[in-house]
Amino acid sequence: MEDIKYGNLDLEPVRTKVLLGTIGAILGGLIGALIWVLLYYAGYITAIGGAAIVLLAFKGFEILGKKINLAAVIISIIVSVLIMALALYVGSTLDIIEAFELDIKTDFWVAFKNTASFLREYLPQDSEFKSAFIKDVLMSYLFLVVGSFYEVKEYAKAAVADRKSTEI
Repeated sequence: MEDIKYGNLDLEPVRTKVLLGTIGAILGGLIGALIWVLLYYAGYITAIGGAAIVLLAFKGFEILGKKINLAAVIISIIVSVLIMALALYVGSTLDIIEAFELDIKTDFWVAFKNTASFLREYLPQDSEFKSAFIKDVLMSYLFLVVGSFYEVKEYAKAAVADRKSTEI
């Protein structure tokens, strides 16, 4: 697409900055994960928490990447899925702290480092714990999709429309 000139103004098409946008998506997604973890800690797994991760990942990409295109949509979705996994890991850490009556201020990092080992050891042994864990994971990802479906669809539509308009 060629540059458009209006008087002394050169209006260049805005280009997506993928690396900065990806960093923005990660930072935005982490803010959304904080919201999700706070809701989880309060005893809720909600569509609002899942939507916060996705929408803030998109917003972060948009702010630092300057433009949402199809690559931005894909990157933001991938980042959101990965950050949900991190949020679930933190949620599991909080569950361990609560179950063993640990002090969150002094024992959080120890519990965080050992969460994967704990899950590997206890998930196969305790069917009640296993079913609760699986339910939390499924509900979290379901709410991630349900809570953000409309907005993701709109971002994707806009990105496809923008791509078509630049091909003309």
